[in-house]
Amino acid sequence: NAARYLLVKGQQDCLADAGGVLAVVDSPVEEALEAMGGTGDTLTGLVSLLIDSGMDIQSAAVAAMRANRLAGALARPTPASQIGEVIRHLPVALRKVAAEGSAPGCGKEFT
Repeated sequence: NAARYLLVKGQQDCLADAGGVLAVVDSPVEEALEAMGGTGDTLTGLVSLLIDSGMDIQSAAVAAMRANRLAGALARPTPASQIGEVIRHLPVALRKVAAEGSAPGCGKEFT
């Protein structure tokens, strides 16, 4: 029972399957997020939420990667920031990603 997809969070967030990399999200860049505990948890929660809402896995992963990074940018983190500061910006980030109308990198509609 191997997973069909792999989502890797880092300097670049990547979604891959057995065939290779499907999507890369690398902006916005907030260096302070790299060492902040909890950003992977928020990403996992966003993907789960979007899949539960009816979005296909690939679209949900790309939209979540974009929203997670955008929420981080909106929080304007410093090395002393906590994940709660990012979480407060998730609703706005999700609305912005939804308003863009699609999840670039996967060709699927984000509704």
